[in-house]
Amino acid sequence: MRPDTFFDHAPAGTLRLLQITDPHIFSSTHDRLLGVDTRDSLRQVIERVNIEKQPLDATLLTGDIVHDEGNEGYTAVRDILEGLPSPVYCLPGNHDERTKMALLDHGNSHTDKQVLLGDWQIILLDSVLENEEAGFLADDELNFLRQALEAHPDRHALICMHHHPVPIGSAWMDSIRLRNGDELLALLDRYPRARGVIWGHIHQEYESRRNGLHLLGSPSTCIQFEPGNDDFAIDPQPPGFRWLALLPDGEIRTTVLRVANVAATLELGSGGY
Repeated sequence: MRPDTFFDHAPAGTLRLLQITDPHIFSSTHDRLLGVDTRDSLRQVIERVNIEKQPLDATLLTGDIVHDEGNEGYTAVRDILEGLPSPVYCLPGNHDERTKMALLDHGNSHTDKQVLLGDWQIILLDSVLENEEAGFLADDELNFLRQALEAHPDRHALICMHHHPVPIGSAWMDSIRLRNGDELLALLDRYPRARGVIWGHIHQEYESRRNGLHLLGSPSTCIQFEPGNDDFAIDPQPPGFRWLALLPDGEIRTTVLRVANVAATLELGSGGY
């Protein structure tokens, strides 16, 4: 797809969104993730986004913002995100610390849990389960979701989180998915204005539908996981990002683009990180 095409034929009132996810930024500029300079790969993704020259209403950063415990990773991400031409709404992943997410509330980065735009509401949920790689939506999160959907029955809803609520056909990843994904989907079944769920965590592209609900997982801005593999395996595909067009009638149009020529020495034989 050449630049300036994806949103071209969207009707008036369409929201133009970018999803980026799982940058895994280190506190130190010297650290690498399986051979990848994650700061550099995030910058290259943002450069590709800007080359596309698409007008953006918002960017969604869906977790695993950092890879270690230092504050410097969050501030580095915050600075890099200044290169995007839209507000960026961030939620935590299993590598993040809730208490440090506030470091992202600066400049064009935000940690709002609800964003009202046009005919839509965007609801950002915290699926982090303390000291676990798997996810779980606590009662407070599910109640917040329910209240947001009931408070705005005239708006379509896009729900964002870090963990995948449905199996993706990869045993090792599905063992660390959202543990109460069925509960989430049963709740959303009761709200026809809930149109889509997007997530990170899986470091690969995924798309399916369930009862009219669009389910979308996205590639990471750094390393990728091999789809369909029952064990941890690195996919040599380059970093990527997702465009989302949210139409006034509730339709979601979407595509994934990749960054070419990212210089990295991928440790393809690694058994984990």
